[in-house]
Amino acid sequence: MLKVDEKNCDQCGSCISICPSDSLILTDVLKINNQTCLRCGKCVKICPFGALTMEK
Repeated sequence: MLKVDEKNCDQCGSCISICPSDSLILTDVLKINNQTCLRCGKCVKICPFGALTMEK
C-alpha cells in the first residue's frame, strides 16, 4: 500500500506526472487511490521530499 506523509509533501506534482495508472490526485492534499495503484514505486523514487512510502 502506498502512503503519503502530508508533513513532507510539498504538493509539487512530480509523482502525479510519473504515475502510469493515474492513481495520484492533488487537491488540497495528495490523495492515493490504492485500488488502482500498480505499486510500481516510481512515485516513491521521484519524490524529492521523501513523502511517499510503499508498505507491504
